[in-house]
Amino acid sequence: MKLKHWSIYSIVFIIITFMNIYSCTKVSNTKANCDRPISFNGEVFPIIELTCNNFACHSPGSGTTFSLSSYSEIRDAVFKANLLESIKHQTPNPMPRYDPSLPDAYKLNDSIINILECWINQGSLNN
Repeated sequence: MKLKHWSIYSIVFIIITFMNIYSCTKVSNTKANCDRPISFNGEVFPIIELTCNNFACHSPGSGTTFSLSSYSEIRDAVFKANLLESIKHQTPNPMPRYDPSLPDAYKLNDSIINILECWINQGSLNN
């Protein structure tokens, strides 16, 4: 009888521990930490160049709906084309996405998304 209670308590403890770890991880990864100014030229533009223009997806002459090769084009994409929501995979056409059957397979990591989100929240400055 004592062994049965011990087993149940152990299982409950393990479940609570995993739930606690998962919930803490989920919360910490989804919040943007904007404790410093984000530079367009030093941080945002290199991210866009590497992740959006590198494979000719949004480079000039790529044939896509819009280019992301300058400050004004990126700023327009933020305000007119839901750039942040698309990068966060919160739109019907999330980016980057190379395989429609795996919508989260190519989502940018949270630290990169946080940089872009902070820059937008700080006024999308050309700095």
